[in-house]
Amino acid sequence: MTPIAFQSSYPSRIIFWLRIAVVSMLAGRAWQHLQWEVPYDALLGSSGLAFTHALACLYLLGAILAAVAPPSDSRWQGWAMGFFSLITGALGFLFFVSFQQKGYQLPQFFEHSAQLGAPLLLVWVLYRTSNPARVLRGVKVLVAITFLCHGLYAFGWPYPRPPHFVEMVTHSLGVTEAFAHPFLTSAGLLDFLVVLLLFVPRASRVALWYCVAWGALTSLARIAANVEVEDFASTLSRWWWETAVRTPHALLPLVGLMLMRAKTAMA
Repeated sequence: MTPIAFQSSYPSRIIFWLRIAVVSMLAGRAWQHLQWEVPYDALLGSSGLAFTHALACLYLLGAILAAVAPPSDSRWQGWAMGFFSLITGALGFLFFVSFQQKGYQLPQFFEHSAQLGAPLLLVWVLYRTSNPARVLRGVKVLVAITFLCHGLYAFGWPYPRPPHFVEMVTHSLGVTEAFAHPFLTSAGLLDFLVVLLLFVPRASRVALWYCVAWGALTSLARIAANVEVEDFASTLSRWWWETAVRTPHALLPLVGLMLMRAKTAMA
Protein backbone atom coordinates (compact mmCIF):
# COMPACT_ATOMS: atom_id res chain seq x y z
CA MET A 1 0.00 0.00 0.00
CA THR A 2 1.34 3.45 -0.91
CA PRO A 3 1.95 5.52 2.27
CA ILE A 4 -0.38 8.47 2.80
CA ALA A 5 1.53 11.53 3.99
CA PHE A 6 0.53 13.46 7.07
CA GLN A 7 -1.04 16.80 6.22
CA SER A 8 1.63 18.73 8.07
CA SER A 9 4.44 17.39 10.25
CA TYR A 10 5.08 14.18 12.10
CA PRO A 11 3.11 13.64 15.32
CA SER A 12 4.24 16.09 17.97
CA ARG A 13 5.32 13.35 20.39
CA ILE A 14 7.88 12.06 17.85
CA ILE A 15 9.30 15.55 17.35
CA PHE A 16 9.37 16.14 21.13
CA TRP A 17 11.42 13.04 21.97
CA LEU A 18 13.79 13.57 19.06
CA ARG A 19 14.33 17.13 20.28
CA ILE A 20 15.13 15.83 23.78
CA ALA A 21 17.61 13.31 22.35
CA VAL A 22 19.44 15.89 20.24
CA VAL A 23 19.38 18.70 22.81
CA SER A 24 20.71 16.42 25.54
CA MET A 25 23.42 14.91 23.34
CA LEU A 26 24.66 18.26 22.00
CA ALA A 27 24.56 19.93 25.42
CA GLY A 28 26.67 17.07 26.75
CA ARG A 29 29.17 17.43 23.92
CA ALA A 30 29.36 21.19 24.50
CA TRP A 31 30.17 20.60 28.19
CA GLN A 32 32.77 18.00 27.28
CA HIS A 33 34.53 20.44 24.96
CA LEU A 34 34.41 23.27 27.49
CA GLN A 35 35.48 21.39 30.60
CA TRP A 36 37.20 18.12 29.75
CA GLU A 37 39.80 16.63 27.48
CA VAL A 38 38.79 15.67 23.96
CA PRO A 39 40.67 13.21 21.71
CA TYR A 40 42.12 15.81 19.34
CA ASP A 41 43.70 18.03 22.00
CA ALA A 42 47.06 16.30 21.56
CA LEU A 43 46.88 16.54 17.76
CA LEU A 44 46.24 20.27 17.62
CA GLY A 45 48.79 21.44 20.15
CA SER A 46 48.55 25.07 21.29
CA SER A 47 45.71 25.84 18.88
CA GLY A 48 43.59 23.03 20.31
CA LEU A 49 41.91 25.11 23.03
CA ALA A 50 40.45 27.65 20.59
CA PHE A 51 39.26 24.87 18.29
CA THR A 52 37.58 22.89 21.05
CA HIS A 53 35.88 26.00 22.43
CA ALA A 54 34.63 26.87 18.94
CA LEU A 55 33.15 23.38 18.69
CA ALA A 56 31.59 23.80 22.12
CA CYS A 57 29.82 26.93 20.82
CA LEU A 58 28.73 25.02 17.71
CA TYR A 59 27.22 22.21 19.80
CA LEU A 60 25.55 24.67 22.17
CA LEU A 61 23.98 26.57 19.27
CA GLY A 62 22.87 23.25 17.83
CA ALA A 63 21.19 22.32 21.10
CA ILE A 64 19.32 25.64 21.10
CA LEU A 65 18.29 25.23 17.46
CA ALA A 66 17.11 21.68 18.11
CA ALA A 67 14.93 22.98 20.94
CA VAL A 68 13.29 25.90 19.11
CA ALA A 69 13.26 25.13 15.37
CA PRO A 70 9.60 25.25 14.24
CA PRO A 71 8.32 22.27 12.23
CA SER A 72 6.87 22.61 8.74
CA ASP A 73 8.40 26.07 8.18
CA SER A 74 10.19 26.11 4.81
CA ARG A 75 12.11 29.26 5.76
CA TRP A 76 14.09 27.20 8.31
CA GLN A 77 14.61 24.08 6.22
CA GLY A 78 17.69 24.94 4.15
CA TRP A 79 19.90 26.47 6.77
CA ALA A 80 18.75 24.04 9.50
CA MET A 81 19.79 21.16 7.26
CA GLY A 82 23.13 22.85 6.57
CA PHE A 83 23.77 23.63 10.24
CA PHE A 84 22.98 20.13 11.45
CA SER A 85 25.05 18.66 8.61
CA LEU A 86 27.97 20.73 9.92
CA ILE A 87 27.34 19.40 13.44
CA THR A 88 27.20 15.85 12.10
CA GLY A 89 30.55 16.42 10.41
CA ALA A 90 32.04 17.73 13.67
CA LEU A 91 30.74 14.70 15.54
CA GLY A 92 32.11 12.42 12.84
CA PHE A 93 35.54 14.02 13.25
CA LEU A 94 35.40 13.53 17.03
CA PHE A 95 34.44 9.88 16.67
CA PHE A 96 37.05 9.28 13.95
CA VAL A 97 39.89 10.66 16.08
CA SER A 98 38.73 8.53 19.02
CA PHE A 99 38.59 5.51 16.69
CA GLN A 100 42.12 6.31 15.50
CA GLN A 101 43.46 6.62 19.03
CA LYS A 102 41.87 3.30 20.04
CA GLY A 103 43.85 1.42 17.41
CA TYR A 104 41.31 1.61 14.56
CA GLN A 105 38.83 -0.67 16.27
CA LEU A 106 35.75 -0.42 14.04
CA PRO A 107 33.21 -0.76 16.89
CA GLN A 108 34.80 2.30 18.50
CA PHE A 109 33.57 4.45 15.62
CA PHE A 110 30.25 2.81 14.83
CA GLU A 111 29.05 2.57 18.44
CA HIS A 112 28.24 6.29 18.07
CA SER A 113 25.84 5.75 15.16
CA ALA A 114 22.73 6.76 17.12
CA GLN A 115 24.39 10.00 18.22
CA LEU A 116 25.69 10.71 14.73
CA GLY A 117 22.31 10.17 13.06
CA ALA A 118 20.02 11.84 15.60
CA PRO A 119 20.47 15.47 14.40
CA LEU A 120 19.70 14.59 10.77
CA LEU A 121 16.69 12.51 11.82
CA LEU A 122 15.36 15.57 13.66
CA VAL A 123 15.74 17.76 10.58
CA TRP A 124 13.97 15.10 8.51
CA VAL A 125 10.91 14.93 10.74
CA LEU A 126 10.78 18.71 11.05
CA TYR A 127 10.94 19.58 7.36
CA ARG A 128 10.34 16.60 5.10
CA THR A 129 7.14 14.93 3.96
CA SER A 130 5.95 12.46 6.57
CA ASN A 131 6.91 8.86 5.82
CA PRO A 132 7.12 6.90 9.10
CA ALA A 133 8.13 3.67 7.36
CA ARG A 134 11.27 5.24 5.88
CA VAL A 135 12.31 6.99 9.08
CA LEU A 136 11.60 3.82 11.09
CA ARG A 137 14.05 1.92 8.88
CA GLY A 138 16.66 4.58 9.52
CA VAL A 139 16.07 4.45 13.27
CA LYS A 140 16.35 0.66 13.31
CA VAL A 141 19.62 0.72 11.37
CA LEU A 142 21.18 3.34 13.67
CA VAL A 143 20.03 1.52 16.82
CA ALA A 144 21.13 -1.87 15.46
CA ILE A 145 24.65 -0.66 14.64
CA THR A 146 25.01 1.02 18.05
CA PHE A 147 23.85 -2.05 19.99
CA LEU A 148 25.89 -4.43 17.83
CA CYS A 149 29.08 -2.51 18.62
CA HIS A 150 28.26 -2.32 22.33
CA GLY A 151 27.52 -6.04 22.25
CA LEU A 152 30.91 -6.80 20.68
CA TYR A 153 32.70 -4.94 23.49
CA ALA A 154 30.50 -6.46 26.20
CA PHE A 155 31.09 -9.95 24.79
CA GLY A 156 34.82 -9.27 24.48
CA TRP A 157 35.19 -10.17 20.81
CA PRO A 158 37.05 -9.48 18.55
CA TYR A 159 38.62 -6.93 20.90
CA PRO A 160 39.28 -7.22 24.64
CA ARG A 161 36.46 -6.18 26.94
CA PRO A 162 37.07 -2.54 28.02
CA PRO A 163 38.00 -2.34 31.73
CA HIS A 164 35.52 0.49 32.31
CA PHE A 165 32.67 -1.84 31.30
CA VAL A 166 33.65 -4.12 34.19
CA GLU A 167 34.06 -1.16 36.56
CA MET A 168 30.60 0.19 35.74
CA VAL A 169 29.00 -3.17 36.49
CA THR A 170 30.87 -3.69 39.77
CA HIS A 171 30.34 -0.13 41.01
CA SER A 172 26.73 0.37 39.94
CA LEU A 173 25.47 -3.10 40.93
CA GLY A 174 27.77 -3.68 43.88
CA VAL A 175 28.97 -7.06 42.57
CA THR A 176 32.35 -8.71 42.21
CA GLU A 177 34.48 -8.74 39.09
CA ALA A 178 33.96 -12.50 38.89
CA PHE A 179 30.23 -11.83 38.44
CA ALA A 180 30.72 -8.85 36.09
CA HIS A 181 32.48 -10.79 33.32
CA PRO A 182 29.78 -13.45 32.71
CA PHE A 183 27.13 -10.76 33.17
CA LEU A 184 28.68 -8.72 30.37
CA THR A 185 29.04 -11.80 28.18
CA SER A 186 25.32 -12.46 28.59
CA ALA A 187 24.52 -8.81 27.88
CA GLY A 188 26.57 -8.99 24.69
CA LEU A 189 24.70 -12.09 23.53
CA LEU A 190 21.38 -10.37 24.22
CA ASP A 191 22.54 -7.37 22.18
CA PHE A 192 23.30 -9.65 19.22
CA LEU A 193 19.86 -11.29 19.50
CA VAL A 194 18.08 -7.94 19.74
CA VAL A 195 19.88 -6.61 16.66
CA LEU A 196 18.42 -9.51 14.67
CA LEU A 197 14.95 -9.16 16.20
CA LEU A 198 14.78 -5.46 15.28
CA PHE A 199 14.22 -6.56 11.69
CA VAL A 200 11.72 -9.35 12.42
CA PRO A 201 8.28 -7.75 12.06
CA ARG A 202 6.55 -9.68 14.84
CA ALA A 203 9.44 -9.21 17.27
CA SER A 204 10.66 -5.70 16.48
CA ARG A 205 8.40 -4.00 19.02
CA VAL A 206 9.77 -6.11 21.88
CA ALA A 207 13.31 -5.54 20.60
CA LEU A 208 12.81 -1.77 20.56
CA TRP A 209 11.47 -1.83 24.13
CA TYR A 210 14.57 -3.75 25.20
CA CYS A 211 16.74 -1.11 23.52
CA VAL A 212 14.86 1.67 25.35
CA ALA A 213 15.43 0.00 28.73
CA TRP A 214 19.01 -1.15 28.16
CA GLY A 215 19.99 2.13 26.49
CA ALA A 216 18.68 4.07 29.49
CA LEU A 217 20.34 1.79 32.05
CA THR A 218 23.74 1.78 30.36
CA SER A 219 23.61 5.57 30.00
CA LEU A 220 22.63 6.14 33.64
CA ALA A 221 25.32 3.67 34.74
CA ARG A 222 27.90 6.37 34.04
CA ILE A 223 26.43 8.42 36.88
CA ALA A 224 25.52 5.51 39.14
CA ALA A 225 29.02 4.06 38.97
CA ASN A 226 31.03 7.26 39.29
CA VAL A 227 29.15 10.04 41.12
CA GLU A 228 30.12 10.16 44.80
CA VAL A 229 27.88 11.57 47.52
CA GLU A 230 30.88 12.99 49.39
CA ASP A 231 32.05 14.89 46.31
CA PHE A 232 28.71 15.21 44.53
CA ALA A 233 29.15 18.49 42.61
CA SER A 234 32.61 17.68 41.28
CA THR A 235 31.88 14.09 40.26
CA LEU A 236 28.51 15.01 38.75
CA SER A 237 30.23 17.73 36.69
CA ARG A 238 32.64 15.07 35.44
CA TRP A 239 30.08 12.41 34.58
CA TRP A 240 26.65 13.90 33.78
CA TRP A 241 27.61 14.61 30.19
CA GLU A 242 28.65 10.97 29.70
CA THR A 243 25.00 10.08 30.32
CA ALA A 244 23.63 13.04 28.34
CA VAL A 245 25.49 12.20 25.12
CA ARG A 246 24.06 8.67 25.25
CA THR A 247 20.44 9.84 25.47
CA PRO A 248 19.82 8.86 21.81
CA HIS A 249 20.64 5.24 22.72
CA ALA A 250 17.36 5.10 24.67
CA LEU A 251 15.25 7.73 22.93
CA LEU A 252 15.81 6.68 19.30
CA PRO A 253 14.27 3.24 19.94
CA LEU A 254 11.43 5.01 21.80
CA VAL A 255 10.88 7.14 18.70
CA GLY A 256 10.96 3.92 16.69
CA LEU A 257 8.03 2.58 18.72
CA MET A 258 6.08 5.77 18.05
CA LEU A 259 6.87 5.54 14.35
CA MET A 260 5.54 1.98 14.32
CA ARG A 261 2.27 3.27 15.74
CA ALA A 262 2.15 6.10 13.18
CA LYS A 263 2.89 3.64 10.37
CA THR A 264 0.07 1.37 11.54
CA ALA A 265 -2.35 4.30 11.70
CA MET A 266 -1.55 5.20 8.09
CA ALA A 267 -1.89 1.65 6.72
